[in-house]
Amino acid sequence: MITHSHTRQTGFSLVELMIAMVLGLVLMAGVIQIFLGSKQTYSVVSAQSHTLENGRFGLFFISRSLRHAGYWGTIGVERKFPAVAEFTEGTSITFGRNNDATNADIEDGTDEIFIRMTGAPDGSIETCLGSSLLNNQLAVDHYYIRAVDPLSTENIPSLYCSSRVYGFTAETHTLGALVSSDDQPLVNGIENMQILYGIGSANEVTQYVNSTGVTNWEDVRAVKVALLSASNENTTGVTNTITYNLLDESVTAPGDGRPRMVFQQSVSLRNFIP
Repeated sequence: MITHSHTRQTGFSLVELMIAMVLGLVLMAGVIQIFLGSKQTYSVVSAQSHTLENGRFGLFFISRSLRHAGYWGTIGVERKFPAVAEFTEGTSITFGRNNDATNADIEDGTDEIFIRMTGAPDGSIETCLGSSLLNNQLAVDHYYIRAVDPLSTENIPSLYCSSRVYGFTAETHTLGALVSSDDQPLVNGIENMQILYGIGSANEVTQYVNSTGVTNWEDVRAVKVALLSASNENTTGVTNTITYNLLDESVTAPGDGRPRMVFQQSVSLRNFIP
């Protein structure tokens, strides 16, 4: 007599399959949540990094030009700057405009500053656009915040510099022909610039005023610059309506998704000659 042994095979029940699916979906939802959180954190950190970088670069360019303001590279010749465009004769340091709203290319409510200097025989003095300046040349650098061009792909204001270089004869204080003129963006994402001018004696600054409070530009001994830097892109999950204080002005963010930072620096005009 032959006996057959049968092994009964069983699978998961419908209830067990449904429980497994639910557990899988819960785990997947957790993984997706972690991924989205990490992506948002990376976006915010990256935007803050761009904001920090933009502000630092903006202050670097402006402070470098301010330290060159009034530089006179010809030794043994009486220093006397000729009249040119924004500068009257003898005015050697700076000239500024407060909250300009007259130029469509310039962001309303932002300050401007003009800086001029002569060059050096070794070409070590540079304009804001990086051109070497010789001692028989005179440069005028103009820093301003350029408004967004509706036809441009850029959707945020930028720090611009316009640089003009003239021929110059130091011995006769004679301004020559225009050698070059250029206007270029320096740093994208600089939304606002505010400037105060330190007025005082040869040894100290007694007060800081905006450009409308300066009666004699030869009295300016130092300059305070404040920049409002913003990230180049909107950041998911961030709505910015903070009010930022920039020296004598307050600026409120428009409620977009851009992180912002205020950068401020004081620069002594070291080429001042009483």
